[in-house]
Amino acid sequence: MGRVRHLAGTMVAVAAIVASCTTNGSAQPAPDTASPQASRPTSSGATTSVRQSAPRVPNPIESASYLADPCRALSVERATALGLPAAGKRLDAGSMPGCDWYVPPTSPVGMSVGITFITMNKNGLEDIYSGGQKGRYRYFEPTVVAGHPAVFSGIADLRLQGDCSIAVGLTDQLVATAKVQISNGSEKGNPCPVAARAAEAMIATMRGGS
Repeated sequence: MGRVRHLAGTMVAVAAIVASCTTNGSAQPAPDTASPQASRPTSSGATTSVRQSAPRVPNPIESASYLADPCRALSVERATALGLPAAGKRLDAGSMPGCDWYVPPTSPVGMSVGITFITMNKNGLEDIYSGGQKGRYRYFEPTVVAGHPAVFSGIADLRLQGDCSIAVGLTDQLVATAKVQISNGSEKGNPCPVAARAAEAMIATMRGGS
């Protein structure tokens, strides 16, 4: 049952990103580093809207081979360093390629990480910023991961329940999301740093790191 809920949550998060539409505007700088503390929930619960445009991707990543085989987006070494299984399971979101790494809640730290390449959005992070401008998200927090512009966001704020999603610009036209769901363990109440680490591991893998 836990895995069923996890898969459903991943699909909802991806669908929310795809629902965003493109916008125009000049790029604005994002913060210099990922800020785990800034990713904690606020008490207001109000929908967050933004007005800036997405930053450009300064060093794009060639992604074609990972679209064909998204489970290669985390190397064995980097997956296990995150406490995940060595091999992920292919989990596409409709026509968008994705992969899921799942640790059951019976483990000391039960969690899952799902990586999805958002191929239906043709304007990269700009499409997600457009959704932020329209108030689609309960939280929307720009950041930078391994030199790539990124944003924590969610149509529901479930961070205190262990859920966090981050979208990372791989190119100006392509975004990948890393969605984390933590069912138990010390980081359940603050999952966004885990999502940032998963995104960083993805970028390092895709650039040829071990």
